Amino acid sequence: MKAFSFTDINKTPGEVLDEALKGPVMLTKRGKERLVLMPADQFRRLAGRHNDPRVAGKTKEMPADLAADVLKAADAYLGDDDK
Repeated sequence: MKAFSFTDINKTPGEVLDEALKGPVMLTKRGKERLVLMPADQFRRLAGRHNDPRVAGKTKEMPADLAADVLKAADAYLGDDDK
């Protein structure tokens, strides 16, 4: 991971931002690591917020008709035809 100082941000912001778009960049102040800049998609992956349209939820939090459909599909998938 490349490192830049806070002073580098003031002197050559384009270089710092170009590198941060490629991957994480460490920002230091007085020689100590302070911040990390990274592409938004990498941050979302790390934070668990993907751009995935699929959503997980609890059936008790769904509208009743949707929950019934989900449970029916799960039963069919598992081969539970007793219901």
